Formats: sequence, structure tokens, C-alpha cells
Amino acid sequence: CQFVQIIKVEVVQEQLSPRGDSVSSFGVLLNRLVQDVQERLAYRCQVYARDSIGNYIPTLSDLDYPAKLRRAAAGPLPSPSASSSLSSTPSLLSSSSSSSSESGVTYYMPAERTVNMLR
Repeated sequence: CQFVQIIKVEVVQEQLSPRGDSVSSFGVLLNRLVQDVQERLAYRCQVYARDSIGNYIPTLSDLDYPAKLRRAAAGPLPSPSASSSLSSTPSLLSSSSSSSSESGVTYYMPAERTVNMLR
């Protein structure tokens, strides 16, 4: 998302717009690049949502939420399932396991992944 913003604002608006028609073909190329990046980003989000959120199979400990809350109240909760199940997509959820373990909050894994994907 930051890459798209950089291309749109810094390159197209700030660098190409003042130069006019002499670099208009390069602007068309950059606009196609931005569209391609946005399409790929949307596709990767769809795949991630389908694979990691939609196809999530809860474990017995996920479904025993009262016990999970009691363990969280007793002390910081290590998240072994988060580190093993999130290893396939570290770029999307690089801060999810650290933020949930630091705060002691125990979200249902698909809810946590959804919120992190939407950030």
C-alpha cells in the first residue's frame, strides 16, 4: 500500500505532472504499474482470507474460551499456535503474535487475523 502511495504522489503528481506532455507515456506506464500492484494486493488478501481465516479449523483450546481467559488472567499467554500457523504469511501478520502476547488478550484466531489484515 505504501508503494502505491509513493508512486502516485511522489512520482506521478510531484515529478511527472510539472513536466507536461514530454513524459506522459511514462505516466501511463506508472498508472498501469499502480493498477497491477493494487490488483495483486487485493488478490493476496483474498487468498489469505480464504486460506487463513475462512478455512481455519479451531482446536479444542480455541473453543474453551473461559479456560483461555482464566489462563490469560493468571499470566502472559504464550502463543505456540500463532507462531506455527502464521509462519506461511509473515508479512501480513508480523506484529500479531507479539501484540497479542504482550497485551495478554486472547482473541479467537480468525478474528485476530481479520483485524490484522485490515490494518
